[in-house]
Amino acid sequence: MRRRPERAGAEPSTLWGRVACWWAAAFAGLHVYWAVGGDVGLSVSAGPLAAERPLWFVVAGLWGVGALCLLAALLAWLLAQSKLRGALALLARGLGWGVSVLLLAGASGSRCC
Repeated sequence: MRRRPERAGAEPSTLWGRVACWWAAAFAGLHVYWAVGGDVGLSVSAGPLAAERPLWFVVAGLWGVGALCLLAALLAWLLAQSKLRGALALLARGLGWGVSVLLLAGASGSRCC
């Protein structure tokens, strides 16, 4: 017999999608903070570029990554919707799998042998 988890506001299948959504949104907020001039933690993340802040770094590395993090938050939110059906559900699942493959390929390619 399988026990059902206690109700804590979200089903277990949607809980991790919501956590991923908030995590990605937090990273988006951090990148926007850095893009508008904040520097707490930026030197740890960006190294010497943090002090120089060339235009391409601010546009692509901070605003661009912030926008990608917002898209990731939207995708996580869509994947957490248990009532999602039809073409939107297929698109969200396909994007979820695609992002997962890209992240796994990038993580395995960055290891030093």
